[in-house]
Amino acid sequence: MKIILWRIAQNCLPTGDNLQKRSIQTRYDCLICNRFETVDHCFFHCHYTKEIWTELKKYHHISLKVKKFLHIRQWLLEWINEAPDFQLMVFTIVVWYIWENRNNIRIGESFIHPQRVVGKINAYIDFVILNNFRSTHLTRCEAQASTPKWSPPPEGSVLINTDAAIFSDSCRMGIGVVIRDHLGVVRAACRCYVDQVEDPELAEAIAVRHALSFTEEAGFQSIIMASDCSTVLNKVKNVTTDRSQIGAIIYDIKSRALKFKSCMFTHVNQSCNVAAHVLARS
Repeated sequence: MKIILWRIAQNCLPTGDNLQKRSIQTRYDCLICNRFETVDHCFFHCHYTKEIWTELKKYHHISLKVKKFLHIRQWLLEWINEAPDFQLMVFTIVVWYIWENRNNIRIGESFIHPQRVVGKINAYIDFVILNNFRSTHLTRCEAQASTPKWSPPPEGSVLINTDAAIFSDSCRMGIGVVIRDHLGVVRAACRCYVDQVEDPELAEAIAVRHALSFTEEAGFQSIIMASDCSTVLNKVKNVTTDRSQIGAIIYDIKSRALKFKSCMFTHVNQSCNVAAHVLARS
C-alpha cells in the first residue's frame, strides 16, 4: 500500500490531468462529480471522498489540514513528518481504498456508497491492528505449536475465511470475513453484527451467507469459501433439502453460490481461520 503514497508525492498517478498531459484519449473529469480530475481533487476535494474522510474522522480523529497547495508532495511530506504512526497507517489505507474504488468505477463497476467504503476501511484497519497485536504477542507460541497453517488458494481464485462469534451478554453475534488471493494478499475484509442470535450453528450459517454476499459485491467470481464449522458445510454440500432450523439459510447459501463462476466450500482448522475470528470478536 505504501507505494501509493510515493505515487501521490510524485504526482504520477493516471488522474485526468496527467492523462491529458500525456495526450491519452479518455475522460479527464471525475467520474463522480464531473469536475476536472487532479490528484488533490481525487483524494481530498471531491464531495465523494470528502464524505469518506468526514465519516472516518469520527472513528479515528485523523486531521489532514488540507488547504490549497501548489505542490502536493510538499504538503504530503510535511503531513507524514508530523503525523503519529497510527494516523499514518489510517491515511495510507484510506487513500489506497479511495484509489481502488475510483479505478473500479472507471472500468464500469457499480458505484459504492461512501458509508460502505468507510465500513470496508474500518474493517481493514481493525484487521491490521488486531493481527499485528497477535503477531507481536503470539509468534513465539505459534512457532512451537505444530498446528495447521493457512494455505493460499490457486492462482486466479480467492480464499474467503469467515467466522462467527457469539456475545451472550448482549444477545448478538459478530461476523468476520477476510478475502485473500494466491499471494496471501488481503483483497477485502469486513466485520458486522447481527442482533438476537445466540445459537452457534445459526451464527455460523449466517456468517457464511454474509461472506458470500460480501464477496459477490466485491466482484470476485472464482472463490473458495472456508469455515471451521463442519456441520454447516456438510449441510451446504448435501444435495437433499435441509429441514433443520437453519434450513432456509442453507438454501439461501446454495442459491448464492450458483451466482459465482466457481464456488467451492472447504472446512479448515480454527488455527487457519484466525484472521476472520479476530474480526468477528472485535
